[in-house]
Amino acid sequence: PGEFLDVAQESRLITGVSAVVLREACQQAAHWHREGWPVGVSVNVSASEIGSSLFMTTLKRALADTGLPPPSLCLEVTESVLFQASDAGQNHIQELKEIGVKLALDDFGTAFASLDYVRRFPIDRIKIDHSFIAGITNNPRDQAIAAGIIALADAIPVEVVAEGIETAEHLDRIRTTGCRLAQGFYLGTPQPAELIGSLLGKPEGSASPSA
Repeated sequence: PGEFLDVAQESRLITGVSAVVLREACQQAAHWHREGWPVGVSVNVSASEIGSSLFMTTLKRALADTGLPPPSLCLEVTESVLFQASDAGQNHIQELKEIGVKLALDDFGTAFASLDYVRRFPIDRIKIDHSFIAGITNNPRDQAIAAGIIALADAIPVEVVAEGIETAEHLDRIRTTGCRLAQGFYLGTPQPAELIGSLLGKPEGSASPSA
């Protein structure tokens, strides 16, 4: 994915790719909502997209056409994306917040001025980079950093997600820090959309099976 996205970015095809991904994500999430699973969906975006009026138009149209509630869509950006954001991009971020779309700061702690971004931008979610989680079971510094990020998020307050949960030990350790959200291959691998329903359990509002 890293190579593909770099090529798409350099060739300026990223806008078309993102439009397809964004619409498909909104359409699938809206379908789950109609089926009784009111789950959210996250989409990664680049600096060029955040600063693009076309991207904003595409996003609004995708929400309107699919009927997905804006708070059910979360855009994930890295610190470098916020660093590169133009004035238009910063205005778009504020507009997204007004619409109700959520914003997640991905790979938190791996770049500079992290706290400044949390202060300046309407971040809804912080995602602890997997590099800190990888050593959380045996590296006191990684443990301290993860615990500090979680305490910061709780104090702001914003949601915090631990990325890269690959083992039961990772999960146990992150639980002891008070982190309530996590993702990683230990918890689940990528799955086709049609199989996600079986993982979500019984839809909301469905009748209980009779005895």
